[in-house]
Amino acid sequence: GPQSSFVTEWDKTQKRVIQFERNITKESAKLIFKQLCEHNIPTIEDFCWALREAAKHYRQQPNHVDVELQQTDRLILVGDMHGCFETLIRLFNGHQEDSLSVERLGFPGEILDGVRNVYMFNGDFVDRGGSGYQIVFMLAVLTLADPTSIFLNRGNHESEMFGMAIPPQAQATPNPNAAAMGLKFLQEVYDKFPTVDYQLYRPAVTDFFCSLPICHTFDKYLFVSHGGVPVANDPATVMSQQSQQQNFMNQKLSVTYNQNVTPFPISQLQNLTPPRFNTMDFEDQPKLKNLAWHQFLWS
Repeated sequence: GPQSSFVTEWDKTQKRVIQFERNITKESAKLIFKQLCEHNIPTIEDFCWALREAAKHYRQQPNHVDVELQQTDRLILVGDMHGCFETLIRLFNGHQEDSLSVERLGFPGEILDGVRNVYMFNGDFVDRGGSGYQIVFMLAVLTLADPTSIFLNRGNHESEMFGMAIPPQAQATPNPNAAAMGLKFLQEVYDKFPTVDYQLYRPAVTDFFCSLPICHTFDKYLFVSHGGVPVANDPATVMSQQSQQQNFMNQKLSVTYNQNVTPFPISQLQNLTPPRFNTMDFEDQPKLKNLAWHQFLWS
């Protein structure tokens, strides 16, 4: 739930800030990942550079990306990572312990036994865990290394309410309930770089998050979005009655659905307004303002 945080012992290990290679290739991306695994993290300058460069690629993509896979491709779908860099370690390197054995799947674009890895990361890269900084940086680097083998969807945490939220220390009037919402991404970055003004890196984070597509279809039959799909073209026609929302953290809705509704046409995805590049907030308040975004990204 949104109140959860799970900062691990790996997250708490002392990190060393180093400069990273900006001439990104498939091989240099693997070296960067190795350095991250060894508890090195990029400078704010390298971090912002990677995010802005990757955003240039994603801004060229439509809201709905149609992907045709090759017969020799293996599609790997990855759900919410929420700041847990160890997820990437297990995916790319594997993991062996007495009580846990995780098969190594390899990097995006890596060919194993004649099969190429294609990764779909389905949003919610940040918040709750303590290493969203490394996750976002690595996803940007992998995009620059081989954009044909990695695809990203935006999740509801890539928003102003969560991942783009201003750190409490920088707010004129901090939210007294902020701690109950769990660790947020820019708070994590602030903790890593307490002497750096958040306004130096928040624009790059916003640029990257807002550039990400909303959904993907693979081979015409597999549709992937973070939150789901609208149950009708006009959501206002769906619910005939709805109870009062009890409170933000514990919403209990009693919904009766109308039977005759028009499905949401996939062709309308590119016409969602406001454009995704200008949509920072699609959360619960005001829900009606960005209702279509809310359904694709939230629920």
